[in-house]
Amino acid sequence: MQDQRRADRAREWPRRIYAEEPPAPPFRLTPKQQAIWAWLADAPGELVPGADLLAAGWGPGYDWDHPDDWRRDSTRRMVKAHIWQLRRLLEVADAPWRIVGQYGVGWRLVRRGDA
Repeated sequence: MQDQRRADRAREWPRRIYAEEPPAPPFRLTPKQQAIWAWLADAPGELVPGADLLAAGWGPGYDWDHPDDWRRDSTRRMVKAHIWQLRRLLEVADAPWRIVGQYGVGWRLVRRGDA
């Protein structure tokens, strides 16, 4: 049920903040990186919660707010590690887009130079 609500909310987000949408990245991505990139690129400039990125990359079997501290922390670290890898790839490729995080909330894809 919660996954359906996330999917519905994702469809309602404003789709395009910028005149040009982010192109496919100029490098190869793993399937999980591709899922995270697609979720971020679908609504550039919009804040995407970590729980949504976790569901996009790993599916409904993982819980962002799991009651067990160890499992909750490990799932969050998985998402953060993939975001870090994507940031590094964007930097190396000198791409016009970058991923910006908002502590404790999520990430957004913005054009370089935008806040």
